[in-house]
Amino acid sequence: MKVILLESIAKLGQLGDSVEVKAGYARNFLIPQQKAVRVTAEALAAVESRRAELVKEEKERLDVAKARADTAIRQLTIQRRVIDDEGRLFGSVSIGDIVDAAAEQGTEILRSEVDMPDGNIKNTGEYQVHVNIHPEISFEIDVAVVADDLVPSLAETMDAADEAEASASESAADEPTDAEGEGAEAE
Repeated sequence: MKVILLESIAKLGQLGDSVEVKAGYARNFLIPQQKAVRVTAEALAAVESRRAELVKEEKERLDVAKARADTAIRQLTIQRRVIDDEGRLFGSVSIGDIVDAAAEQGTEILRSEVDMPDGNIKNTGEYQVHVNIHPEISFEIDVAVVADDLVPSLAETMDAADEAEASASESAADEPTDAEGEGAEAE
């Protein structure tokens, strides 16, 4: 389906470009979000008559994006529970976790703006997360995932459970187990 872009869209085109996109993408995203219109003679005339207004709106979006990028946090530290000494996480760090951690630090980022091509973070360490807030404006956030020392790791929890089970089985071995021995104690 051919559409005319009403704003610049990364990897697709600039304002006023006529591009070919999949019909579902146009019907379900571009047109409802008022990012594009179908190519018709009337639409071409309307876009040309509104070009100055559309350019002004695009410049405002760019200015807002620059301001957001200038004030955005560049480093985050996220604490997570670990499974073992190798730093594997109990769960993972997702896009939502990064958005929430940035919001706690005063930086508003949308989930759709965060790019994690390798998927969720599953180990402790330092990672770079790419944030695209405008087709022309993007930045990196350094994310340090560290073990949460306040919450015992799963390995420590399992070791403690095994010790408790072993001590419980030792104390159970000290008590008489046959029916006569139990009955004699009850009398």
